[in-house]
Amino acid sequence: MVPSALGLILSTTPRERLGHAISVWTTASGFSAVIGPAVGGVLLEAFGWRWVFLINLPIGLILLFSGLMVLPRQQSGSGAPLPDPLGSVLLTVGIAGVVSAFTEADAWGWHSPGRWRSAWSASP
Repeated sequence: MVPSALGLILSTTPRERLGHAISVWTTASGFSAVIGPAVGGVLLEAFGWRWVFLINLPIGLILLFSGLMVLPRQQSGSGAPLPDPLGSVLLTVGIAGVVSAFTEADAWGWHSPGRWRSAWSASP
């Protein structure tokens, strides 16, 4: 949410108020980095580990609906082009391969060729 908020601020804030808007965004980002682990710990102790992830659903929905209500609408065709679908798929597969190599390296062995197999293979 934090990186997309900066993009929204940059695209919707008038130039003369941009410095103030970025300072408010920076303050909110710093506050969330400080308070987030404490709130996560309270959720973990009070409700269990699943709530650490589930809490983002209502927050995301609130932000989505408030954004639809408050943010100005863009004219069709005036925005940036859509991302490249093939590039998006290749990036996802590449990241999945690197993550699986690091997470399975202990089981496969750090020098094993299995470390370099696809994340989707059945066995090392």
